[in-house]
Amino acid sequence: MMQKNKIYPDVRLNVVMIHGVWSNASRFYKMASKFKERDDLFSIDARFSVLSYGKLLLFLGRFPFVRTLVSKYVAARLAANTYKYPNAKTLIIAHSFGTWAIAEAINTLFNEFRVDYIILLGSVIKRGFRWDKYPVKVFNFIGKKDTVVLSSVLWGTGWSGRYGFKKDIVQAANSNVQEYIKDWKHSDYSKGFEEYVGIIKGISS
Repeated sequence: MMQKNKIYPDVRLNVVMIHGVWSNASRFYKMASKFKERDDLFSIDARFSVLSYGKLLLFLGRFPFVRTLVSKYVAARLAANTYKYPNAKTLIIAHSFGTWAIAEAINTLFNEFRVDYIILLGSVIKRGFRWDKYPVKVFNFIGKKDTVVLSSVLWGTGWSGRYGFKKDIVQAANSNVQEYIKDWKHSDYSKGFEEYVGIIKGISS
């Protein structure tokens, strides 16, 4: 007999990390462990996990249908998380191609899962993405030395991780996008760990 999936109604925060194309998610697994070891996060009934889709070879990622498959996989996994933690806020921490995957999932399948907050690292989402259409708070970390994001034009993706989202989106009176300019390269996102902790504590208060 198949065992029913467990539901955890008491979990307050569900943190899901989504890696990029060149990564096998090892850095995010380490970051998840560091979150779990933090004494100042102990009082928050949170769950930390990594949504891994395997290492996607760069040339495969250039094909739109491959990117679409990944975004659908992300949406399906998040839908399962929504069922598993029915009363939890959901925070996504995404890097590089993971940022595109979550944005595409939101743009096409938003009604199938729950996401309340997103931390974008090395974002390749297009600068004109209409975040105002969705009830999601976005924290975008911009890397002034991120040359990888610039090459995303070859993929048909965007430069929001290097130049930020367009001013009319970010500076609107009701903007749900907050941006942080850092002297980072594409893989320097681990330097922001303490700031991510601060965001987690802020949204959990």
